[in-house]
Amino acid sequence: YVAIVLDRSGSMGSVKEQTVKGYNEQVKVLLEEAAKPDRGETFASLVTFSGSVREEFFNAPIEIVREMHPSQYNPDGWTAMRDAVGYTIEKLCTETDPADEFNSYLVIVMSDGEENRSRFWSAERLAQKVNELHDTNRWTFTYIGANQDLRQVQQQTGFKAGNMIAYE
Repeated sequence: YVAIVLDRSGSMGSVKEQTVKGYNEQVKVLLEEAAKPDRGETFASLVTFSGSVREEFFNAPIEIVREMHPSQYNPDGWTAMRDAVGYTIEKLCTETDPADEFNSYLVIVMSDGEENRSRFWSAERLAQKVNELHDTNRWTFTYIGANQDLRQVQQQTGFKAGNMIAYE
């Protein structure tokens, strides 16, 4: 199960081109990996967020994932990143069997980390849940961040430093 959690808040406007390019690079790699003959079934989700969380598609066959045209990405509004990541985790846990040893999960978050709108997930609660799932060795959380201090994001999310990268 692969889920991309994409920030579409107003602060992402200054890195729109780079964000679309980065999203498309992720899509290319995911599709290439899923097409390998030794892979099992791969399901994909795309959750976007600004002041609220929006599910574009969830647990769909990987083949429906497409690259994004810049005209499809229009940043606007606040940033509810923790709520978006928490929503994605909860829905994956509800709609799949996270206890199944044959299931694995990759959650890719693309954001500038300028959290200012989450109402349901605190930094402490999210980090606790991420660490709990990471400890199962079946969940991987990655973070691709724009113009920010990754140490601060790491503290607020529980993501492992080796799974984080920044761009400008």
